Amino acid sequence: MNTLQFFAKGLIATLFILAIIGIVAADPMVNQTPETQSFATTTSINAIGIATENDVISWQLTNGYSLATGALKGPANFYNVGPYVIYIPGGDPVFDAMYGQSNTSAGQVQYTVAYDESTTALNGDVSYIKNLAINTGNKVATQDNVQAAKTATFEGSDAGTMVSSENMLVDGAGQYDWTYGKMLCPFAASTSTFIPPFCNIVQTGSAVDLTSGRLVTNTH
Repeated sequence: MNTLQFFAKGLIATLFILAIIGIVAADPMVNQTPETQSFATTTSINAIGIATENDVISWQLTNGYSLATGALKGPANFYNVGPYVIYIPGGDPVFDAMYGQSNTSAGQVQYTVAYDESTTALNGDVSYIKNLAINTGNKVATQDNVQAAKTATFEGSDAGTMVSSENMLVDGAGQYDWTYGKMLCPFAASTSTFIPPFCNIVQTGSAVDLTSGRLVTNTH
């Protein structure tokens, strides 16, 4: 292989990597509040006959705005017109190449986190233990805001059964915001000046129906 062929193939590989990196994005986080809330509970049940356990948790976070039930508020002096953004400095409409670089206000970002569990045991011998911990502070990748671990053993009699379900949801939505200072990637701001509006929902859950057996779940 001569030098020119090697250089050409290396350039194509580099452009391919950059193309992949260019389409990767992440949602901006809500700024951590000076005060966070946390609590933990432990539930233990040993029963014959009927036993039930129900947990429902949800909270919402937003950045410098009141919690919204409708459209989120955009940054000051920004106006969305089709695929474009118009910045109006001093009241004069201008298509700003930097999309209003003198404006530092942020668009509204709002997150909703929800978790629920429901377990009902009928006509049987049930042993149930659950540890649930909640913390509303910002977390790194190896930590969790919600941690729920449960173990249940059930032995049914006379058509006895135990049903159990768990669900978790993270819903994030936001208006236009500046890329600089919001993205972990140091090259993001040079690729795109602003973060476009986004709305992403992640849901997960499980359900089980037991007549006899042992159930172990870990949700976080």
